[in-house]
Amino acid sequence: MFLMTRPKINISTPSLMRRLGEAYNSACLVKQKMMEVMSEAEEKRELSGRVESGDAYLSGKRTGGKIGRSTEGKVPFIAIVQTVLIRLSPIPT
Repeated sequence: MFLMTRPKINISTPSLMRRLGEAYNSACLVKQKMMEVMSEAEEKRELSGRVESGDAYLSGKRTGGKIGRSTEGKVPFIAIVQTVLIRLSPIPT
């Protein structure tokens, strides 16, 4: 779980494979199961407080042709996250 949540953009299956010392198929299965468990745990939670959302389009590697939102094969998605507002203040010396 730590290896999957530590990096900012998740961990790739080959990287997980190297760190665990397992075969690619085993690392892929572990990753899929962990993501499924984390997703099930989070879908029951209700967001409150400061909530931010954003939208984007997800696609694979481009091989030429059009760019932008009108490109075929792109999947639109929305991400909504609960954030924490942190206030910093100087410590008197």
